[in-house]
Amino acid sequence: MCYSQQYLTSDDMAKIERVLTQAGFHKSETASGMDKDAASFLAREFQDGVTNEADLALSLERYLTRRASWRAAPGSANSSRKVELKPVSKASAQQI
Repeated sequence: MCYSQQYLTSDDMAKIERVLTQAGFHKSETASGMDKDAASFLAREFQDGVTNEADLALSLERYLTRRASWRAAPGSANSSRKVELKPVSKASAQQI
């Protein structure tokens, strides 16, 4: 069944909350950006037709794994590797 363009019911939200809780996220008024991103991701997945809790949990795990790899990419803010930019002369820029 496709839920696209429909509102989520309280039962749907309870299912999403259970998946988040099982994944280690906790409901609070001071939720982090990651908590909010995970909740938004699951809501979108649900609206796209992923309504089984086990499937939602697997989708969330994959999403979090991808997100962690984005943050650890070389040159990212969380990477220990620093990238040094050097000015390029006009002559070498024309060769590129």
